[in-house]
Amino acid sequence: MLDFGGFLGIGDKYFAVPWEALRLTEDQKAVVLDVSKKDLKKAPGFDKSHWPDLGTREYAVIVYEYYGVPLPHNGEGPTKEGVR
Repeated sequence: MLDFGGFLGIGDKYFAVPWEALRLTEDQKAVVLDVSKKDLKKAPGFDKSHWPDLGTREYAVIVYEYYGVPLPHNGEGPTKEGVR
């Protein structure tokens, strides 16, 4: 889960981000999401008080398509705990 915006925890927007959209830096000391601030503002997100059902295929499709990564098709799609 990624948190962006707001001030002192007020007005934050949360994002579900597919693991496949994240990259390790060359020195393997940090994980990077290569998305501009402008694009992140437009990304599908939610308020911390109103979480969507992260385990649905419909939500997974929205998130994976936004970040331009293929939805896993190995039979391990969304689970009750969330998207794998």
